[in-house]
Amino acid sequence: MSFSRVFTGLIAGVALSPVAFPLAASAASIDINTMANGFGVIALNSFTSTSINHIEGPVYAGGNASGTNSMTFNDKNLSDVAVGDVTGALVVGGDYNGDLNSGGFGSIVVGGTVNGDTSNLTVPLTTGATIDTAGVSAAFNATATALSGMGDSTGASFDGDQNAQYNFVSGAADANGLAVLNLDETEAGAFFTGSNDLKFDIDGSVSTFIINVAGSAFDITKSFNNNAGVENIMFNFFEATTLSLNSTWNTSLMATNATLTTNVDVRGTFIVEDFVATNFEVRPFQSNSVFTGTLPAGEIAPVPLPAALPLALSGVIALGALRRSRRKAA
Repeated sequence: MSFSRVFTGLIAGVALSPVAFPLAASAASIDINTMANGFGVIALNSFTSTSINHIEGPVYAGGNASGTNSMTFNDKNLSDVAVGDVTGALVVGGDYNGDLNSGGFGSIVVGGTVNGDTSNLTVPLTTGATIDTAGVSAAFNATATALSGMGDSTGASFDGDQNAQYNFVSGAADANGLAVLNLDETEAGAFFTGSNDLKFDIDGSVSTFIINVAGSAFDITKSFNNNAGVENIMFNFFEATTLSLNSTWNTSLMATNATLTTNVDVRGTFIVEDFVATNFEVRPFQSNSVFTGTLPAGEIAPVPLPAALPLALSGVIALGALRRSRRKAA
C-alpha cells in the first residue's frame, strides 16, 4: 500500500470518526449584553481609582485595576456577571493593585495576582484565572463600529427649547426596538458644553436608544440630572480617544478607544478603554440597575479546534518515518 493511500485513509478517518477524534469543549462565548446589563464599569484595558474607596456596582477591567484606598466593590449587591467562563462582581484580566476591603458582595476573579491586603475580604477571591480579555475587547469594538454605521431612525432629532434645555428625540424604533440618532462633532460640541440640562423624548416603541457621537475629544460640562427612564440609552462615542465628565452624568456611554476621566457622580454602564476615577461615585440607576437596553451585535463565540488534531498529525509523522525506514531496509 502506498504512503499516499495511507495518508488519505488517515485524513478520512479524522473526518469520519467522531469516537476517535472528538471535538474539544469550547470556551463560553462573550455575550456583550450580559456584560453591558450587569457591569457598571467595563474598562477594556485598565481601571484606576485615585481617591474613592467603593464602587456601588460590578466592575470589569481587561488589564490591570488599582485603587489608592482600601476598595469595596458592588456594595449595592447587584448580581455577579458572566465573562465567558468566569463570573464575578469584580473581574480583572491582569493584576489588582491595592487593598480589598469587606462590605461588597459577589465574587472577585483576577487573572493575575492581588498586590495588596485582602485580610479583611469577606467575599470569594480567585486569582490566576483564565479570562478571555481579547474576546471582550473584540466584541465591544465590533459593536461600537457597527452602531456607528447605522442611520437616523425616522423622526429622530435634537433641539433646544425655550428654556435652553436640549432634547434628544428618539423617533420610532425598528422591528427590534432599536432607535438611532447621529451627532456630528460640531453638533456634539454644542450639546455637551455649557450649563444647560439635557433631556430625552423616547418613543414608546423604543427599547434601546443609541446616540452615535462623532469627534475625538470631549470635556463634558452639561448635566444629566434626570435619571428616570434613561436606563435604555447608550451614547456611542465611536471616534473618541479622550472623554472627561465634569458634571452629573446619568446615562450609559460607550467609548471603546477612549480614556474616560470622571470628576463627578455618574450612573449607568461605562464601556471604555481606560477608566480613571478621580473624585466621584459610580452608581446604578435609582432602579438599582445599569444599562437595560439590547446592543444589536449579540455575541462572538470562539471556534474550537479538534482536540485530537495533534494526535492525528503525530500519526502522519509516524507513518512518514515508517516509510523512510522501509526504504532504507530495502
